[in-house]
Amino acid sequence: MKKITLVILSSFFLSGALYAIDIESDIEAVQSATGQERVELMNQLKQKIRGMSEEDRMKAIKQIQEKNQIRQETMNRMQTAMKDQDIQNQIKSQIQMQNMDQIKSQIQLQRSSTPNHAINIGTPKRF
Repeated sequence: MKKITLVILSSFFLSGALYAIDIESDIEAVQSATGQERVELMNQLKQKIRGMSEEDRMKAIKQIQEKNQIRQETMNRMQTAMKDQDIQNQIKSQIQMQNMDQIKSQIQLQRSSTPNHAINIGTPKRF
């Protein structure tokens, strides 16, 4: 008797999980469909949901919500990582510009501190 009860309870749980997976794939199909096909798929999905027991509907909805929450959290993490990467790239660019400015300043300083006659290399002038 306990085995039968366990089998029945397991089948209810599995049917709820299968409904959730099936409904999720139906939702994805509706989202990717266009025009009239979208309307037809949505109507089919509504009928499928109506045909489920309340318990199965609740299980399916809960699982879909959990998956959506995980997806949203993943998207948030990806957006944060992209913003962090943008900030790092901006900092690198600023450092490169500062380095270029420092190099230019050093070159100008060297040019200004070097006497003019030392710059002209060639044959010496005769007096």
